[in-house]
This record gives sequence, structure tokens and C-alpha cells, in this order.
Amino acid sequence: MTDEERVRVQETHRLAETKGRPFAGYVEPCTDGYYIGETIPLRDYLRNEMRLHKLRGCTEVYVHAIRVGFSAWYHSDVVERYLPHGEEVEQRDPAQLKWTQWMRQGDPMQVAVEEARRIGLNVFADMGMNITYLGTDRFHYRSMTARFAKEHPEFMCPDHPDFFDFRHAPVQDYAVAIAEELMSKYDVDGIHLDFARFACNKTFDEASLVNVVRRIHTHRLAAQEKWGHPITIAIRIPSYLYHHWEQYAGDFPEFMAALKVWARKGWIERVMVCCMLPDKLPELSLRRYKETIAGTNVKLGGDLYTGVEGKSRSHFLNVAGKWCQEGLDGGFFFYDAVQPIEFRQINRQLRLTGRT
Repeated sequence: MTDEERVRVQETHRLAETKGRPFAGYVEPCTDGYYIGETIPLRDYLRNEMRLHKLRGCTEVYVHAIRVGFSAWYHSDVVERYLPHGEEVEQRDPAQLKWTQWMRQGDPMQVAVEEARRIGLNVFADMGMNITYLGTDRFHYRSMTARFAKEHPEFMCPDHPDFFDFRHAPVQDYAVAIAEELMSKYDVDGIHLDFARFACNKTFDEASLVNVVRRIHTHRLAAQEKWGHPITIAIRIPSYLYHHWEQYAGDFPEFMAALKVWARKGWIERVMVCCMLPDKLPELSLRRYKETIAGTNVKLGGDLYTGVEGKSRSHFLNVAGKWCQEGLDGGFFFYDAVQPIEFRQINRQLRLTGRT
């Protein structure tokens, strides 16, 4: 790097820190425990991940704590923890024993909070809101399905048994209890309710979405009293370009209707709109979502959650610039943590997109 390039990088860093919007990174300790748990201790892994996100220009990190329908990937008192054991498990999938060893080293959520705080990053507990894999063995995850899902087949979506049907009150109770635990047990800066992961279009309606977030907001108020600081509720919802799979396709009008209620009631502070089709990302318009939250204090974030492989830096910057013209405000960007070295400045550049 030449002196001129170094000065330019330093100026980008300075501007991002003083004028840039927040930027959320993402850590999934569950997956890494599953695949590489024997090669690095839990705390070392999370310390390294937090430092990397700091270097990349993130201001906060979303730590994936659970997918509602799975065993807990943190030390939960509400959902049984994922701690497989025994010869049968080892024969079926030896990688699961790595996760057992990983979880016994400490509570991944608590360690993540400690390591994020140590270097000045805000931390959000991330909840995938609906998946059980009862109907398939995709990714070897069926064995991780929570006891509650296994014991209550009547709560599964009839057309897609991998998913809870949130129209059942006990399912709503279950999801709310998990969110309440994450906010009250851990001193987090926020909670991220990821309905895009996974938003089967036959498992939600407006009433269930409104009720769940209303109740989580109520628990948020109590957690704020306990910790003495604000706790942000962020939401991720599917877009009209969400996926080509039948169970994920469509306009998701129930989410648009619920978003209007969430925003006007003041139950959430942020919303991201997810497009799971990377090639469609440049086509995605945020205008309808901006119009839905107009007149409220909810911030619209740009979701660039997709792999960087084969994508140029300008690809992401051009998409972000388009969204800023459509009214992206004060939000954040969020995308795959796998970044080749040429993307080392992209977070800070994205933070400055649309800012003078």
C-alpha cells in the first residue's frame, strides 16, 4: 500500500466513525462449533471473530443464538441445550460431538457479549424465528430439533412439517419465552428477530406476527429496567423477491401489514428486508417498505446478506446507493462474514454510502 492509499484509507475510517451509519456483522458460533469445534477453543474463536468485525468497520455484531424449533445454542433454561452424546450420535454424525465439547467450554452467548464489550462493539442476540427440520434431514440438523417441536406435531404446519404454525397460541408463547430469556439473561444491546429465516408463507398471519412482537416488546421494557440501558428490537422480513422455493415465495402481505402495526405502535426500532436471491438483489426496491414505516421512528436497513464470491465491490456499493436514493435512512448493512482481503474496506464504504 502506497502512502497515498494509506492516507485515503485512514480518511475513510475517520469519516465512517464520525458520519457513517451503523453496520452490523454476524457471528454464528453454533455452525463453527459443529464443524471446527475441535480445532479452536470457544473463547478464542469468538474473540477472533469480534476483532475481525471491529477491523472490518462493524459497529455491532448479531450473534446467532437459536432457531425457534431447535435445541438452544446457548445455555438456555427455557429450551434444552444441544448436547448430544453417546455411541449412536457418534456413529450418525461425529461432528455433533464437537458441538458437545464446544458448549461445555462455556455459554456461547455470554462469551460473545464479553468479547464484544471488550473491544467496544454492541451485541445483538439473533433469533431465527421458525424452523424444525422435522420433515427432512437437511444439513444433518434434524437431530437438533427441540423437544417441544417433537412432542407437538399438532403445532406443525400441515403442508410443511419443517415449520411451526405460529397461529397456535402455544407456539407464540414458546417463541416469546425464548426472546424474553435472551433479553433478561444477557446484557445485550438488542435482539434481532429474523422472520426471513425461515418465513414459510403458510405459517404466519398478521395476528400472530403482531401478537408475538407486542409481547416481546413488553419483555424488552422489563429488561431495559434491569440493565439500565435501551434495548433495540430489530426485525428481518422477507421481500417480494425472497426466494424461488414455493414455501418461501410471494409478496408476504402478512408481514407488510404487521410491519405497519409494529412501527406505529413503537414496538420496533429497525427493519431489514431480505432477498435470498443474490442475482435479484439489484432489482429489489425498498420503496414499499419505506412507505409502510413513513411517519414513524423505525429505521430501514439495507440487507446485503449474500456471499461475496464472484461479486465486485462496486456491486454492493451500487445496490446500496440505489437503496439510499429510495430512502434508506440511518440504518445498517448486514451480509456474509466471508470476505476476501479486497473487501477489507467495504464495510466502511457502505457506511458512508449516500452520506456527504
